[in-house]
Amino acid sequence: MFRPSLMACLWNLLLIGTVFGHAGHGVTPPESVTHYVVEPTHGWPLLAIIGLLAFAAHRVFRRRQG
Repeated sequence: MFRPSLMACLWNLLLIGTVFGHAGHGVTPPESVTHYVVEPTHGWPLLAIIGLLAFAAHRVFRRRQG
């Protein structure tokens, strides 16, 4: 379904949220799961991944409809 290079790009998007993470930002404890979902620094990559997955699912659905 996906080429290896596309999978590498998606994996990098997933990991970019952890690169920007460091102690001292946000209002939630940095070791909590909530921190990665609520804080904007970590939220944008999560939204990008959700958007890419939705786009890919839409493309697959349209292709199967023919």
